[in-house]
Amino acid sequence: MTAVPSVDAVTDPLLAATASRLARCHRRHPQDADRCAGGCTEQWPCTGAKTAERAAAAARGPWHKAWTMRHDLAATGVPLAGAL
Repeated sequence: MTAVPSVDAVTDPLLAATASRLARCHRRHPQDADRCAGGCTEQWPCTGAKTAERAAAAARGPWHKAWTMRHDLAATGVPLAGAL
């Protein structure tokens, strides 16, 4: 019998680090709650912030969700955190 990881357990640390980096870059602007502070031209929550949330969730999910998210990030040109 195999142990089931807890809901908050990170199953893909590299993807979790990438999600954290994206979240830091695409956070809410301190003076304008409708803007991203990352310099992108999108309204908050921007695509980068939404992608960071999806990546963080995938990093704590089953391996196939993390694998798919890794490919999604690569397709959009976002390098994994260790590949900087």
